[in-house]
Amino acid sequence: MNYRAFHKLSYGLYIVATESGGTKAGYVANTVFQVTSSPPCIAVSCHRENHTLGYMLESGVFSVSVLKKEVNIALIGEFGYMSSTKTDKFAHVKNLPKVTGAPIILDSVTAWLDCRIIQTLDLGSHMLLI
Repeated sequence: MNYRAFHKLSYGLYIVATESGGTKAGYVANTVFQVTSSPPCIAVSCHRENHTLGYMLESGVFSVSVLKKEVNIALIGEFGYMSSTKTDKFAHVKNLPKVTGAPIILDSVTAWLDCRIIQTLDLGSHMLLI
Protein backbone atom coordinates (compact mmCIF):
# COMPACT_ATOMS: atom_id res chain seq x y z
CA MET A 1 0.00 0.00 0.00
CA ASN A 2 1.13 3.55 -0.72
CA TYR A 3 0.72 5.11 2.74
CA ARG A 4 1.25 8.64 1.40
CA ALA A 5 -1.88 8.19 -0.72
CA PHE A 6 -3.68 6.57 2.21
CA HIS A 7 -3.06 9.66 4.38
CA LYS A 8 -4.39 12.02 1.71
CA LEU A 9 -7.96 10.74 2.07
CA SER A 10 -10.16 13.61 3.19
CA TYR A 11 -12.06 13.66 6.43
CA GLY A 12 -14.47 15.92 8.27
CA LEU A 13 -14.61 16.54 12.00
CA TYR A 14 -17.51 15.33 14.08
CA ILE A 15 -18.46 14.88 17.69
CA VAL A 16 -19.91 11.43 18.25
CA ALA A 17 -21.82 11.22 21.53
CA THR A 18 -24.11 8.96 23.51
CA GLU A 19 -25.74 8.57 26.90
CA SER A 20 -26.07 5.36 28.86
CA GLY A 21 -27.29 4.93 32.42
CA GLY A 22 -27.36 8.70 32.96
CA THR A 23 -23.74 9.15 31.85
CA LYS A 24 -22.86 11.12 28.72
CA ALA A 25 -19.74 10.37 26.71
CA GLY A 26 -18.39 11.66 23.43
CA TYR A 27 -15.32 12.09 21.28
CA VAL A 28 -14.01 13.87 18.19
CA ALA A 29 -14.20 11.61 15.14
CA ASN A 30 -12.94 12.01 11.62
CA THR A 31 -14.52 8.89 10.13
CA VAL A 32 -18.27 9.15 9.58
CA PHE A 33 -19.75 8.32 6.21
CA GLN A 34 -22.99 7.50 4.42
CA VAL A 35 -23.45 3.80 3.73
CA THR A 36 -26.90 3.73 2.11
CA SER A 37 -29.60 6.21 1.18
CA SER A 38 -32.57 3.86 1.49
CA PRO A 39 -32.82 3.12 4.30
CA PRO A 40 -30.63 6.03 5.40
CA CYS A 41 -27.57 4.54 7.12
CA ILE A 42 -24.21 5.92 8.17
CA ALA A 43 -21.12 4.26 9.59
CA VAL A 44 -18.86 5.50 12.38
CA SER A 45 -15.41 4.12 13.03
CA CYS A 46 -14.40 4.11 16.72
CA HIS A 47 -11.11 2.98 18.26
CA ARG A 48 -11.64 -0.07 20.42
CA GLU A 49 -9.99 1.61 23.44
CA ASN A 50 -12.20 4.73 23.24
CA HIS A 51 -14.21 4.98 26.46
CA THR A 52 -17.29 6.19 24.54
CA LEU A 53 -17.51 2.95 22.55
CA GLY A 54 -18.68 0.97 25.59
CA TYR A 55 -21.45 3.46 26.25
CA MET A 56 -22.55 3.38 22.61
CA LEU A 57 -22.69 -0.41 22.62
CA GLU A 58 -24.63 -0.39 25.94
CA SER A 59 -27.18 2.21 24.84
CA GLY A 60 -27.44 1.18 21.19
CA VAL A 61 -27.62 4.85 20.16
CA PHE A 62 -25.34 7.72 19.26
CA SER A 63 -25.41 11.18 17.76
CA VAL A 64 -23.14 12.78 15.20
CA SER A 65 -22.67 16.54 15.39
CA VAL A 66 -21.02 17.85 12.21
CA LEU A 67 -18.51 20.53 13.21
CA LYS A 68 -18.23 23.86 11.40
CA LYS A 69 -15.04 24.72 9.56
CA GLU A 70 -14.58 27.57 12.06
CA VAL A 71 -15.06 25.32 15.09
CA ASN A 72 -14.39 26.62 18.59
CA ILE A 73 -10.98 25.08 19.30
CA ALA A 74 -11.92 24.59 22.98
CA LEU A 75 -14.56 22.11 21.81
CA ILE A 76 -11.87 20.07 20.03
CA GLY A 77 -9.71 20.20 23.17
CA GLU A 78 -12.53 19.07 25.42
CA PHE A 79 -13.83 16.21 23.26
CA GLY A 80 -10.58 15.30 21.51
CA TYR A 81 -7.98 15.31 24.28
CA MET A 82 -9.92 14.63 27.49
CA SER A 83 -11.39 11.36 28.70
CA SER A 84 -15.03 11.07 29.76
CA THR A 85 -13.73 9.04 32.71
CA LYS A 86 -11.95 12.11 34.10
CA THR A 87 -14.13 15.07 33.07
CA ASP A 88 -17.68 16.01 32.14
CA LYS A 89 -17.13 17.01 28.53
CA PHE A 90 -20.70 18.31 28.29
CA ALA A 91 -20.49 20.75 31.23
CA HIS A 92 -19.40 23.75 29.12
CA VAL A 93 -21.20 23.07 25.84
CA LYS A 94 -24.83 23.45 24.84
CA ASN A 95 -26.34 20.05 24.16
CA LEU A 96 -29.78 18.58 23.85
CA PRO A 97 -31.01 14.99 23.77
CA LYS A 98 -33.09 14.08 20.74
CA VAL A 99 -35.38 11.11 20.02
CA THR A 100 -32.85 8.40 20.91
CA GLY A 101 -31.67 10.23 24.04
CA ALA A 102 -28.16 10.72 22.63
CA PRO A 103 -26.95 14.29 23.24
CA ILE A 104 -26.65 16.57 20.22
CA ILE A 105 -23.94 19.26 20.48
CA LEU A 106 -25.36 22.68 19.60
CA ASP A 107 -22.12 24.74 19.62
CA SER A 108 -20.03 25.08 16.42
CA VAL A 109 -22.10 22.61 14.37
CA THR A 110 -23.64 22.77 10.91
CA ALA A 111 -25.82 19.65 11.19
CA TRP A 112 -26.51 16.66 13.41
CA LEU A 113 -27.72 13.07 13.15
CA ASP A 114 -29.57 11.05 15.78
CA CYS A 115 -28.78 7.35 15.28
CA ARG A 116 -29.58 3.82 16.42
CA ILE A 117 -26.98 1.08 16.04
CA ILE A 118 -28.24 -1.67 13.75
CA GLN A 119 -24.98 -3.53 13.20
CA THR A 120 -21.36 -3.59 14.37
CA LEU A 121 -18.25 -4.92 12.72
CA ASP A 122 -15.03 -5.75 14.57
CA LEU A 123 -12.10 -4.44 12.51
CA GLY A 124 -9.26 -5.15 14.94
CA SER A 125 -8.12 -1.83 16.39
CA HIS A 126 -11.51 -0.22 15.58
CA MET A 127 -15.20 -1.06 15.59
CA LEU A 128 -17.49 0.04 12.77
CA LEU A 129 -20.96 0.98 13.96
CA ILE A 130 -23.77 1.20 11.40
